[in-house]
Amino acid sequence: MEGPDGFTAELAAYGAAPSIIERYITYQVEVVEGRFAGQTVKTAVAIDELARWPLVPPHWIYLHDDVNFAATHTQVCRMPGWIGHSRSIVGWGDDPEAIAGWVAHVRGVIGEAR
Repeated sequence: MEGPDGFTAELAAYGAAPSIIERYITYQVEVVEGRFAGQTVKTAVAIDELARWPLVPPHWIYLHDDVNFAATHTQVCRMPGWIGHSRSIVGWGDDPEAIAGWVAHVRGVIGEAR
């Protein structure tokens, strides 16, 4: 399955508890390093960015506004209290399971939060 439905199904199978709010898919990741190590952090992606999933990953990672970075490009999110962070993903497609690669990427990004 591809696109937003495939992304959501893969997150559910991965145990990330996805849900749809507005035009975003929210889900949870367990963070392994940094300020949020050992915690489960809720994050989101815009459904509009998933048209080519799993060939092309989303670019923006949405997080609650209490998750900050030393340097980031941000954009407004329609969900109150959330901010979009521009994060490049290098080597996309290297993981045999796209969702595992995506979740690892998000964990790494959140691991950089201060």
